[in-house]
Amino acid sequence: EHFTLYARGRRSRLRSKAAFLAGWLDACFKQRYLKRVDALVGVSEGILGIYRRSGLLQGVGRVEVIPTIPPGMASASPAAAVAARETHRLGGRRVVLYVGKFSPGKGTADLVAAAAPVAAAHGDTVFLFVGDGPMAFPDAPWLRRLGPLPHAEVLALYAAADLVVVPSVIPDSLSRVILEAMTAGRPVIGTRVGGTPELVVDGETGLLVERGDREGLARAILTLLEDEPRRRLMGEQARRRIERHFSADETVDRLLALYEGVLAGRRRPRPAPVTR
Repeated sequence: EHFTLYARGRRSRLRSKAAFLAGWLDACFKQRYLKRVDALVGVSEGILGIYRRSGLLQGVGRVEVIPTIPPGMASASPAAAVAARETHRLGGRRVVLYVGKFSPGKGTADLVAAAAPVAAAHGDTVFLFVGDGPMAFPDAPWLRRLGPLPHAEVLALYAAADLVVVPSVIPDSLSRVILEAMTAGRPVIGTRVGGTPELVVDGETGLLVERGDREGLARAILTLLEDEPRRRLMGEQARRRIERHFSADETVDRLLALYEGVLAGRRRPRPAPVTR
């Protein structure tokens, strides 16, 4: 799959094979090391599942899922959202926002392809792409490549958007974009990869589609753009989900409980060896 997405030409494939060999050797070293640790933390069950299937976690005694909440998880004010719409001349247009690297693995091309039928159905829709990368964009009035922006401006765009799309093909461990969009009270359309299904509850806080399904992605975007009450309800439910299950305080409490449990286990006296 990596070859299909990224490798172009013989040299690129050789470099990729060398990188995979190095990664495999690194995994073998880690597998021996991980058998000696007291506990291992993964930020999502989705990413741990990948390591389990690879055999890397075989022999690890204790594995916990504790989402790591990034700093700066505050949402922008309504005034900042209004200012962002004015700055980018969005007027009364419907706004679909993408934030991230412009690359095959992030599914950027899938969203660009899905944008065309959406714009054909609703000419007032604009797709904003915030980030950077080598991918070329077609010259279309409904696509705007804004490039990389300061974090405060990105937060304001979340609040200014109608919905956020994270169409990743390669699994995200736990998408910061999704966390920030949900904190801003925006529904998210994502793909069923990595930790995304643990953040986006399909039909409740957003919609999930299969990775690489451009038609399904377009249908999901149209579904939410055409139903404002549902979109607003999903956004509010997304905000509440973050507050209840993905707060920084809860993460810290769970990490401290894990550390205390590990320390308590180390302090217990070990049984004396049986002699004969």
